[in-house]
Amino acid sequence: MVDEIVWIYGSSAVGKETFIRYLAKEKPQRLIKRLHWENKKLIPIWESINYIAQYDNDPLGDKREEIIDSVCNIKGPGIALIKGQDIDILDKRVQRLKEKLPKSNHRIIYLYTDLKIVYERCKKKSWWPKEGVEFKDFKGWTKSEIELINSLNGFDIIALNNENNRFRKINFPPKI
Repeated sequence: MVDEIVWIYGSSAVGKETFIRYLAKEKPQRLIKRLHWENKKLIPIWESINYIAQYDNDPLGDKREEIIDSVCNIKGPGIALIKGQDIDILDKRVQRLKEKLPKSNHRIIYLYTDLKIVYERCKKKSWWPKEGVEFKDFKGWTKSEIELINSLNGFDIIALNNENNRFRKINFPPKI
């Protein structure tokens, strides 16, 4: 059984997938020690990276159900790293996984980078609308995601400032 299930959240383009890949490939010892994951196997849940819902009713949203089976099928100890999306909370996927694996520790890591920086990154993404989304909209989406995370019960939540890949611990919720 997996020791810990970690959902990685943060605004669009904050670097959730990059963070998971960095942990799995580079195994940065200082960060791993700060997260208390020494001598633990880090297990990226690839379904959470491969199935990213980009819009309402995106069929990839339904495929994210595979995340639950993938985590439940892990044999032996380790840390499951899941790229979270709001749809996972709205569809109760986060909560259902906690109910299925009550003996595992359940944690949320919220990655934060200054919203103006992340907003500029978003505008360069192929999936970002070319017009009609202003910074105030982006800021509102981020606040909504934080409210969703705060609605969860029984999860250890930590926030890390993702600027310059230093992953310094900050207060949650971060000041938006």
